[in-house]
Amino acid sequence: AGGGEGRRRGWGVIELVFHKELYDGFAVDQAMQVYERFGVFQRSEEEARWVVQVSAKNPEREERLARELANFALGLTIERSGQASGVTP
Repeated sequence: AGGGEGRRRGWGVIELVFHKELYDGFAVDQAMQVYERFGVFQRSEEEARWVVQVSAKNPEREERLARELANFALGLTIERSGQASGVTP
């Protein structure tokens, strides 16, 4: 399974799963901070993954908010990975 996949957890909450082997924890936290004005996020940590529950302030935009959060976390993970390896984009 890939990273950043989501599943609906009842009405009004989407659960995103970020596998630690693919995602940087700092990037996941930063993504939540960037999008906090649009929703509420609950992050929990498991041995191999972070789980983020997403609840948008506007329920009609919940899926979009979850996708944007996952994309931002992925982009920042890639950016930070390139910086750590000395590769410039």
